[in-house]
Amino acid sequence: MNRLPRFTGLSAAAVVAAGLIVWPLLAQETPQTSANSQAPAAEDVGEAEAAEGAPSEVAGGTAEPAEAQGEAGRDVVAKARENLVGKSLETELVESIRFGRRRFEAVGRYLQGQNLQMRLEFAVKIGDTVGTLLEVCDGQMLWSRQQIGEAKPKITVRDVHRILSAANAAGPSDEMILRAELGLGGLPALLAAIEQNMDFDPARRETVDGKDVIVVDGRWNQAFVSRWQQAGAPDQPAVLPPHVPDGVRLYFDSQLIPRRIVYLKKPPDREIALPMLSLDFRDIRLNPPIEEGAFQFKPDSKVYQEDVTDRYIDRLTPVQQ
Repeated sequence: MNRLPRFTGLSAAAVVAAGLIVWPLLAQETPQTSANSQAPAAEDVGEAEAAEGAPSEVAGGTAEPAEAQGEAGRDVVAKARENLVGKSLETELVESIRFGRRRFEAVGRYLQGQNLQMRLEFAVKIGDTVGTLLEVCDGQMLWSRQQIGEAKPKITVRDVHRILSAANAAGPSDEMILRAELGLGGLPALLAAIEQNMDFDPARRETVDGKDVIVVDGRWNQAFVSRWQQAGAPDQPAVLPPHVPDGVRLYFDSQLIPRRIVYLKKPPDREIALPMLSLDFRDIRLNPPIEEGAFQFKPDSKVYQEDVTDRYIDRLTPVQQ
């Protein structure tokens, strides 16, 4: 068994905004700031979140019931993945994050090139403080620049070839998930990780804002869930940690281009699963013109740059029992 995380990989590079931006921003909040940004009453929050996670509410649209497509959900996800392989892609990315009763939105831009090239820009505001994240990979080195408010930025760098070589030696599944976690491979890698680790309901059609969409619901397969089986208690059901969702809902357009991915979690006191994190892909462009230097990062020589390559490789090392 290794220490490679599983859920963070499935949510791809966008989850970095939650971990590297939102949590530090929350930590900086003063009691007054926190009081001024309180969420609505519990009843209002529950109703709003239930609506957001329901098929009838997507990006402000109301879905009308339509006959289910009936095609196997796994086949739809596989076709969507194959449709994107080998293509460059640019999209506006909106990430909605839920921490308890509080909800935040991060807005950014994602550019996917060839041979592991990528660029991700994110920004989120909590109170009067803005957090930003920039990730750039030229195909060899992946740079990350995080800044919270006026604080000094933090820069890290990873040698992705070394990391993926180590992951490949540990097993093809580990390499796939690490590609998704690092943001490499873009949407195809994200869909591949979801496809491998989930079981799916049949696909169904819905109408949102007058446009047909294909919706696929997935839940973790037994192989994934068993990783949380308690040692010495094989007869007890595995319990997923609070930060791991119970399932995913994927929305595709008629060309099988992903438009929204919602990770769902059922609270102990609720009968329905609520969205804990959602990714909206807006204004997607395939094979767009790419500006020269889009995948180049020029670090500030005055800011310390931490190489975290070995940290990732160590996570692939078997844990001694």
